[in-house]
Amino acid sequence: MKKDVFTMFFLQFVRLISKPAVLLMIPLYLTLNEQGYWFTLISLGSLTVFVDLGLTNLILQFSSHQMSGIKFCSGTGVLIGDKTKLWKLSSLLRLVLKIIKFSLLAFPLLLFVIGSAVLSSDDASKSIGWLIPWAIFAFSVTLYFSMNLIFSFVEGLDQVSRINKLRVIQSLVNTLVVVSFLFFGFSLYALALSMLISCLIAISVFYFENFNFLKHLLVHSLNEQFNVKDKLLSLLKKTAISYISGYFIFQFFTPLIFIYFGSDISGKVGFSLSIIASIFGISIVWINVIRPKLNIFTAQGDRDKALKYLFYSTLLSALTYVTGVVMLFSLLKYELFSFLADRLVDNELLLILSIAWGVQVIINNIAIFVRSYLIEPFVYVSIVGALITVSVTLYFCFTMDVSGIFYGFMMSNILLLPIFIHEMRKTKYATL
Repeated sequence: MKKDVFTMFFLQFVRLISKPAVLLMIPLYLTLNEQGYWFTLISLGSLTVFVDLGLTNLILQFSSHQMSGIKFCSGTGVLIGDKTKLWKLSSLLRLVLKIIKFSLLAFPLLLFVIGSAVLSSDDASKSIGWLIPWAIFAFSVTLYFSMNLIFSFVEGLDQVSRINKLRVIQSLVNTLVVVSFLFFGFSLYALALSMLISCLIAISVFYFENFNFLKHLLVHSLNEQFNVKDKLLSLLKKTAISYISGYFIFQFFTPLIFIYFGSDISGKVGFSLSIIASIFGISIVWINVIRPKLNIFTAQGDRDKALKYLFYSTLLSALTYVTGVVMLFSLLKYELFSFLADRLVDNELLLILSIAWGVQVIINNIAIFVRSYLIEPFVYVSIVGALITVSVTLYFCFTMDVSGIFYGFMMSNILLLPIFIHEMRKTKYATL
């Protein structure tokens, strides 16, 4: 556990340093219109959620739920223990590899076509070289999704520190390439190539370190397979709606603003979202580090211990988030980074966005806890949240009033929080 905590915090420390470094480089080396394209590419790249649909989390949960009866052999490094659970893991691994193959073959082209239709709609599209960077980025984000699938499988085997090490490598390489390429004037290519290069390096290290035990798992259980696909699909039908709704709640702002208001305004919106989301990402480290443990506790029926971990991690997450937001507004008030002010939305919008993400910290932690029971009760909740966010945001887009674009996001989070708390309490009666 201590090793997991250390590697998780080291990963978040790397991200704590790398994300601000990249964000500070953007207004220095990109024009406002290029900034708009930069964050719109990132939001369009998040369309991989339509392939993921919650698979990454489900795979982590499935693999971790088998760990109560098996372990890694200290001598050979392969998995040993309950044969039935080993067969289930083998079946799950085969399914993961099939999904990766399908994703890499089909999704990049589809993503490229959809994104090109959006990116070509701006008046500045002819003066900004976005086509080739977008083609590279469309493939790279699909590769990143595929990488996370296999990473989640191994992480669920109580190998948090092993996978976090790889994520540290990927994050460091990504940051170094982005910063270097921006400095040398590569513009949007910096975003695309950094993702591609960092993923290829992380995957290479993963292959070198994990090939033997994964191969052993596949070969050892070659003749005995379990149908994990049906169980996975039954849960995926529910998580899919939640994750698709999540895209419209979290990621559609920048492309929508890009279409209605242009790349300059979308650049400010995307930049503001990235800063607040970075603070959010750092704050939820406390729940992320205990996710495998939560799955194990719920599998063992130890709800009280799981709740204790949830309470303290959420308290620490909230304190971390509030500290980060206060620091941001202090920097803006005292003009310590004055060149950022022109690239952000105004303070009122930034405050609304901060409140919305602050409530999301609590919602996120509760959702992780509830889903550790291999249930998905948030289908209709996520649909309602997406409808509120989209309808209110579209209203302000149609009226060409950018001042209210985050009201829907804030309203949906505040209104739906009591439902998440209610579902958490209902897990008292949940059975695995």
